[in-house]
Formats: sequence, C-alpha cells, structure tokens
Amino acid sequence: MRILIKISGEALSNQTGNNYDFSYLQKIGQQIQALQKNHQIAIVCGGGNICRGAEFAKNGISPTVGHEVGMLATTMNALMLADIVEKL
Repeated sequence: MRILIKISGEALSNQTGNNYDFSYLQKIGQQIQALQKNHQIAIVCGGGNICRGAEFAKNGISPTVGHEVGMLATTMNALMLADIVEKL
C-alpha cells in the first residue's frame, strides 16, 4: 500500500512556535519507520514553523519573494525530517 502523509510545518515546532521540537521529530520518525516496513511512504512537509510568506508581504517584501522563502522553509523541514528517518 502507498501512503501519503502531509505534515504541517507548525506541527514540527516547539511551544514558542518558531523552532524545532526534536523530541516530536523523533516520534514522527519512529512512526514513519514503522510504516515503512509494510508500505511505501511519501511525505509532504509544510514550512509554517519557519516562515509564512504573507507575513513578509505585510512588511513590504514582495509576495513572490515571500513565497520563495516559504518554499525554502518547506525544504528545510523536509531535510530535517529525512535525516531523522534515515538515522533510524
């Protein structure tokens, strides 16, 4: 079976909402590892814990740049999660 998992960037953040909760990342990694035994897994990460492009636009940054920064945040989250899963 193939499974698609969407993980909100905000779900990866700590209680202050602007950094990583490494214990939670570890738990997510363990759950993914368990699913990989019997399934093909695809994961989509959000970037809302690092930035929101709309917030930049409110401060004069062009929407295009705000969205590009949001895509980089998504990439950062994906790299972080991938590294944890690979180490497990």
